[in-house]
Order: sequence, then structure tokens, then C-alpha cells
Amino acid sequence: MNNGGILRGNNIVRYIPADSVVKLKIGDRIRLTAGDFERPSAAFFVELERRFLS
Repeated sequence: MNNGGILRGNNIVRYIPADSVVKLKIGDRIRLTAGDFERPSAAFFVELERRFLS
């Protein structure tokens, strides 16, 4: 894993922790439980359905 498992920011993508699925903040260690992994994957598929099946 890059950056030693720490979430790093960048100047290209504006990241708002409160709007994210798992609410990690810049500088947080990236450690996902099974539930943490399921939420973003479910959100991804919901967004695909919204965009392409509506």
C-alpha cells in the first residue's frame, strides 16, 4: 500500500471527509472492516444504477 497506509490529500481531487462513505480524514490510517468495505462498494453500484439504468 502506498503512503504507509495513511490517507494523503492532493491538489487535484477535492476530498471532503464528511461527504465520503467511510469518513476517513486526511492523515488517518486506512483500515477498513468488512462493513467499511461493503459500504463503498454498495454505494458504487447504486451510483452506477442511478446513472445508467434510470
